[in-house]
Amino acid sequence: MIENRSSNWVASQGKDITIGHESWDLIQFIMIGIRRAVGEAIALPNRALKPKDFELIVEFKYNGWLFKDHFPMAFKKIRERLEIDTKMFMYSLGPERVFGNLLLGNLSALSEIDSSGRSGSMFFRSSEGDYLIKTIPSNEEAVLKNILPAYVQHLQKYPNSLLIKLLGCYSLQTKSRAEMKFLVMNNLFFTPLPIAEKYDLKGSTIGRHQITIEDKMAQIALKDLDFKRILDIGTEFKAPLLEQIEHDTKFLESHNICDYSLLVGVHIIDENSPLALTSDDQNIGGILSKNKKEVYFIAIIDTLTPWNFSKQYENFFKSIIHDGTKISAISPSAYRKRFQALIANIVQ
Repeated sequence: MIENRSSNWVASQGKDITIGHESWDLIQFIMIGIRRAVGEAIALPNRALKPKDFELIVEFKYNGWLFKDHFPMAFKKIRERLEIDTKMFMYSLGPERVFGNLLLGNLSALSEIDSSGRSGSMFFRSSEGDYLIKTIPSNEEAVLKNILPAYVQHLQKYPNSLLIKLLGCYSLQTKSRAEMKFLVMNNLFFTPLPIAEKYDLKGSTIGRHQITIEDKMAQIALKDLDFKRILDIGTEFKAPLLEQIEHDTKFLESHNICDYSLLVGVHIIDENSPLALTSDDQNIGGILSKNKKEVYFIAIIDTLTPWNFSKQYENFFKSIIHDGTKISAISPSAYRKRFQALIANIVQ
């Protein structure tokens, strides 16, 4: 059985958002909105999903700001499927923890984190680090709406799916800010095990190099040309892993999605650590290496990028300059095959 903690984003340790931070008011709006939305969703009926559930948007208004909960019934089902405790979910992302921290003298709320990508999105991490918030453009929200019914079914059919686990979609509009859409997802690297290495792998090589002293210090995820190792999981785990990757990438291809990544985290086990003494226990939130010296955390991220005119134009332009098989922007079918070949090559 392949065990993995979902989600995921590539992030540095991040900067705490405290009173006076430029994002403080925004974060308060987000936390209050999520708290109310998830609380309201508790009252939704316990029934099978219907087509109307993938159209439903619930609005909350308060003192000049408008908060929207997109497809709450569908995401409630996803969280239930993943056995996420609703009260803890609200507590992690809602304002209660912040107010409790204030009483204890801790002035921080969420943390603002940096992405290794170039999307221009904003990223925030909950105070405990268990969840991530990522802003998304309207075209990705449209992709999400299109794939959501099949995504719910996919997670139900494949409980060990490596696809990023999307746990909520919301939007916020205030008097001073245009509507901002954002996703909530699990943090792949929410683990007591220190992550020594992080990689964002696509299978392409053009522009896939990001190793600098600054990157190492910030623990930013490195890229394909920086990857100089193998994931030694053994034949027992390799076959089911590759099979699950095939299911997941065929799902993405069927929805015309490309440019996703394999996010990899590596924990190196200290011989004197408690884990080294109990390494036969597989319930460690990742995949234990065959030699029991490393633990791997993996997930497929960036799963809402459509093969649209913009990507096709990027493919045309870059193919003039570079080898078209080595760039990131290629058709979903070609992307899937290259991605699967990459993983088959780096896993043993």
